[in-house]
Amino acid sequence: DSYLTARLGGAWHARKDLALRAGAGRFIRQPSFLEIFGDQGAVKGGGTQLQPEEGLNYDIGVTWDPASKGVLDKLHLETTFFSRQAADLIQFILTSQSQVKAENTGRARVTGAELATSISLFKWFDGGFDYTWQVAEDRSDTFSRGNDLPGRPRHEVSARAGARTPWGRPFYTFDYVGPNYF
Repeated sequence: DSYLTARLGGAWHARKDLALRAGAGRFIRQPSFLEIFGDQGAVKGGGTQLQPEEGLNYDIGVTWDPASKGVLDKLHLETTFFSRQAADLIQFILTSQSQVKAENTGRARVTGAELATSISLFKWFDGGFDYTWQVAEDRSDTFSRGNDLPGRPRHEVSARAGARTPWGRPFYTFDYVGPNYF
């Protein structure tokens, strides 16, 4: 198989520290090895009849990188709004109490926003925080139309802090994945 995909993006630097960017593109995602063949246990493969996912991605965002000043070595703030529309979506469908099967389920739309921050202070401290909010909706023409997609939480948070020392880089990370439909 061969597929043609394209992505077009651009950025405008309104000021030295402020940039606006946008992008749009077509994507193809081939089924993974696990989705095709399964794992001889809880995951049953969908076989060679699985079609690749196809769709369109759109995003628009803003980044701000102010100049360092005093104890502030670096600050980065970024926010992005996104939308993804897919056809022939590949999902794991529960077929029994202990087994799932990969199937093309139809159309889907995922829209949301991301916020990312990172900071560096005192020449030794690094930290950051990322938050993603998304609504992943089944848009297929079946009884599940309008439902949330399985395995796609509405909220995800990641935070990290670390120190640069002569003997190493101790760090701490925290990840939260909100409740999601299985």
